[in-house]
Amino acid sequence: MKLTIQKFYRVNGGSTQFKGVTPDITVPDALSSYAKGEKEAEYPLQWDEIAPATYQPTNSLPALDKLKAASAARVAASPGFRLITEAAQRATERRKQTNLSLNLAAYRTVQQQARDANKLQTTAQNALPTLDIALPAPDATLAKTDSVVAKRTTRFLKPLRKDAALAEAVAVIGDELK
Repeated sequence: MKLTIQKFYRVNGGSTQFKGVTPDITVPDALSSYAKGEKEAEYPLQWDEIAPATYQPTNSLPALDKLKAASAARVAASPGFRLITEAAQRATERRKQTNLSLNLAAYRTVQQQARDANKLQTTAQNALPTLDIALPAPDATLAKTDSVVAKRTTRFLKPLRKDAALAEAVAVIGDELK
């Protein structure tokens, strides 16, 4: 049995249940075609709101429209994001496909197409610029002296260095700092 015993509310009084938190800038991801989030769970808590807290909203991103436009242009021009979008579309099509051919040649053709698409995705991922990610000094010191921490850190950082969404987030921050 699963029980929800608490609910989280944002400073503006709205809950995060059911709706989640809507990002200002979105980028495609491989899981975008999957139903995800609390609203997809059985018996989700409905969105509601309470009285907002007393707070002073800031307009810390006055150029949000420019940031969105620059991000959208980069994403549209990115072969990596194009392949991510195509992979998400293929995943959606595969889930809709409820019948599979019993013909071995047809099955092998479908499997080869999937392998070819995965190779393209891997090639595009490898072609992404490598992000220079460094650990904070105390963690870097620990990683130098502890082999277990070093292996775990390497395993954690390796995929981040070629993460298209993270690279785009860094680019958006760079745009904001200009």
